[in-house]
Amino acid sequence: MVVRFGLGLITLIGAAIVGAVALDRPPLSPSWRWIAASTGLMAFLLAGRKLYRDHYGPPPAEVVAYIGDHGISLVSVEAGNGFDDMAAISNLIGTARIVALGESTHGSREIFQLKHRMLEYLVSQQGFTVFAIEANQPECRAINQYVLHGTGNPKTALAGIQLWPWKTVEVLAMIEWMRAWNAGHDRKVQFTGFDMQFSDLAYETVASFVTNEVPDQATALLAPISILGAGTARAVTTLQKVSAKERTALQNGLAALGPALACADPDTRHDLQIMEQAATMYMEPTHRDARDRAMAENVGWLLDHTKARIVLWAHNSHISKTEPHLRSMGSHLRANYQQDYRTIGFVFGGGSFRAVDLSKPSRPIAEHTLCPPPESHASVAFARTRKPILVLDLRALPRGGTVASWFATPHAVREISAAFLDVKADTFRTVLPERFDAVIYLDKTTSSRPIEN
Repeated sequence: MVVRFGLGLITLIGAAIVGAVALDRPPLSPSWRWIAASTGLMAFLLAGRKLYRDHYGPPPAEVVAYIGDHGISLVSVEAGNGFDDMAAISNLIGTARIVALGESTHGSREIFQLKHRMLEYLVSQQGFTVFAIEANQPECRAINQYVLHGTGNPKTALAGIQLWPWKTVEVLAMIEWMRAWNAGHDRKVQFTGFDMQFSDLAYETVASFVTNEVPDQATALLAPISILGAGTARAVTTLQKVSAKERTALQNGLAALGPALACADPDTRHDLQIMEQAATMYMEPTHRDARDRAMAENVGWLLDHTKARIVLWAHNSHISKTEPHLRSMGSHLRANYQQDYRTIGFVFGGGSFRAVDLSKPSRPIAEHTLCPPPESHASVAFARTRKPILVLDLRALPRGGTVASWFATPHAVREISAAFLDVKADTFRTVLPERFDAVIYLDKTTSSRPIEN
């Protein structure tokens, strides 16, 4: 159970941002497109939060003792520190095919670094061979070519991903590690994405195939869907107000492409599905539901296509087993794959992070700092163990007593999306075991570091 209530001011600000960008008003940088195209993400993560009032007491001593005794203490967030401290994590992972790593913010250096270290462990010790991030699959292919073959420049490839949160020193270091692993091992690891917010590159790939393979049909096939190649802001603006007849025409146009792509490679055929998903998201009022459903479908496609064990990287709200008022990607994956889906969320004590600053008219990407939370927050129980990096398996909690009761009660946590206004707007109460199989606690975070051009 997660307790959240609407926050009108945040909703209005979110709507204003989306509206301004979708109407082709400046700025239309890739950083802004993260907000504009993901209208559902903005609506969900900026609306639907409650103004948290601190009226719960501190964690019982029994709870702090349990976390300290049963949590796995890690020596470092950084890769390259061996796996002696991570051996116990094998019991958490088990034989799961999908391990989803969440994050409390889209801009925390130590969270990104620890996810890199988790990937290092899962690839080298557990045999995982696919890494998929909360980004469009077509835009990730250039990164995958570098990771697999050393083709191209990793900075350039990462710049093409469109989403500012991942254009960081930390993600680049992980990509470089993946390349080094592949250069020295026969069992390769791939880099891909499972999101579908942007239709541009998927359209280009499909249009190129159609133009080259069936040139006499190209105009007739591509004209009905051309809006999907016209840029995300324009596509969102146009498709949010289409008539039922226009919607049907677009859907029929997408369906007509299926036979023309019968001989295309699997990625190109999947790009058609990404366009269909993006169009649905642009046209549906409940964008977030459509997006999370589509992301789960794309993870399923990756599983079917690769037959591999997969590591997912996304926000806590996407990987969680349950979210309020919608079905998260994680809820779809748990329903479809049961115990083959393992979800690991993050909680943190305090520190800094990067996010779009909603308090300023120019909406810059800025550093924000949070003080340690009130004593009623869930993270305080972890902090009082005095273990700065801790992994706790929530599946192994006792079934009765003080510890079970505390973990079954909603407690405050902080989760920030790509944009930030006020800590109270991003504080809400949640029952951690209902959302995650395990949580990783970090005592303090610093801001992720953008790549210098």
